[in-house]
Amino acid sequence: MARGKYVARLGFCLAVLAAAASSHAAEPASGRLVTIGDRQIDIRCVGEGPRTAVVISGGASPATTWRRVQDSAATFTRICLYDRPGYGASTPLAAPMTFEDRAEELHKVLAIAGERGPFVLVAHSWGGFLARSFVRRYPKEIAGVVLVDAVEEGLVYDPAVVAILRQQQAGLSAAAAAARKTGSNASNAQAQVFETGALEAESYWMSSKAQQAPGGFGRLKNIPLVVMRHGRPFPQSLAPLETGWPDAQGRLAALSSRSQTIVAEKSDHMINLTEPELIVDAIRQLAAHP
Repeated sequence: MARGKYVARLGFCLAVLAAAASSHAAEPASGRLVTIGDRQIDIRCVGEGPRTAVVISGGASPATTWRRVQDSAATFTRICLYDRPGYGASTPLAAPMTFEDRAEELHKVLAIAGERGPFVLVAHSWGGFLARSFVRRYPKEIAGVVLVDAVEEGLVYDPAVVAILRQQQAGLSAAAAAARKTGSNASNAQAQVFETGALEAESYWMSSKAQQAPGGFGRLKNIPLVVMRHGRPFPQSLAPLETGWPDAQGRLAALSSRSQTIVAEKSDHMINLTEPELIVDAIRQLAAHP
């Protein structure tokens, strides 16, 4: 099946992001490269403020899909975008990583780049597990968390949803192979995004049984939390996701005693592209939080 057909039929965390991000595939975060072991990570931090927001994009999503959020938020606080391995100018991975290892990597990147907390983590979709892994490791460095249509254990690890995610992962790999066959620079850049998204999906399957239960990636206790979810439903073919999504977002909100939920009424899963101002407002609120 052709690459475009694979992308069109997949949707949700990885493939929806890949499709939306493919036009940005060759664009790096355009910041500075920091060296972590045998690879380099591109990080771009701008703005000033007592707190620093750190964006963790969704699976198969380069940092540049968040530039509108960064540009707006930089008018009142410091905000960092970074490209995980395989996106933009960051070195691709040769093997999958756990969410815990990815959280540790982000912590090192921020330290080497000279960025200090308290941080407001802004995490989309797949990135929600990475953010919560970061909070579990470094709770004293966190000022707040914004979960933007983020994944939740009780839904992601439901057998029906696992089957969908496995299908998406296979589709991304097939889409990447199809893109590679054209041989053009643009197609190769898109293929890199698809390949990286498929590799990132492995983080789901590397999680422990304990992590796969609700709350398994950690609770936020009294850390200020904004849970933002989409208002426009997933396609009918993804009904198992849409049916369970509101309850899953409710479980995320229950992770903190200081949480609020916002519905992005005009948005599908890609709230950062359709209603970035809602995310900017959430960052403003948490950046100013005592």
